[in-house]
Amino acid sequence: MIKKINLFVNIILFFSAITITYIVIKKELFNNEKEPTKIDNFKSYLRNIRTSGNPQANIKIIFFSNYQCPYCKKVNEILKQLIHERNDIQIIYYEYPNEASNVSFNYAKVAICADKFNIYDETKNILYNLRNDKKEIDLEQLAKTIDVNKDTLIKCFNSSKTEDILFNDILTGKKIKIRYTPTLIINGYLVEGLLPKEDLVSIIEKINKKEFL
Repeated sequence: MIKKINLFVNIILFFSAITITYIVIKKELFNNEKEPTKIDNFKSYLRNIRTSGNPQANIKIIFFSNYQCPYCKKVNEILKQLIHERNDIQIIYYEYPNEASNVSFNYAKVAICADKFNIYDETKNILYNLRNDKKEIDLEQLAKTIDVNKDTLIKCFNSSKTEDILFNDILTGKKIKIRYTPTLIINGYLVEGLLPKEDLVSIIEKINKKEFL
């Protein structure tokens, strides 16, 4: 009987420890009380290409991401929900591929081409859902997937202008000292990593109300 009681007590203590650990970790990872970092010259990074949402919005969110990053995919889904739910947000997308990955780098080039073909939003969503463990991508198959002419995509993909655009995105990220993806810059405040939607909304509202100075 005593052994059963001890076992029961140990089980309770075990699950209590797990619960407390989870709460502590969640607080550390998703602590929206910590003020985000302010960056300089925020408005100089705003632009009219690769955007979604309201161009006249007073909340501007720059999103640095790469298509092989599962957390970037989740942030992208949250941002899609936000611009569907509200009219005061505009998203400006920057490609920030993992430079150690050819696939990540090449997907970013495809996304830039898709913007030229006026199918950026739908292509971006497709690229996030593609799983590719190979070192190269199949442009012919990808052209079919995003429904563009194969030769047109290949020509754009191999263009020096496309590479210049991508390198400009990467250099901008390095200038701002983006450490990893996903990273958001909300009206000049840098927010790193994946946050639950409610925490991200809370940060957006605080920034919009100028609670961070």
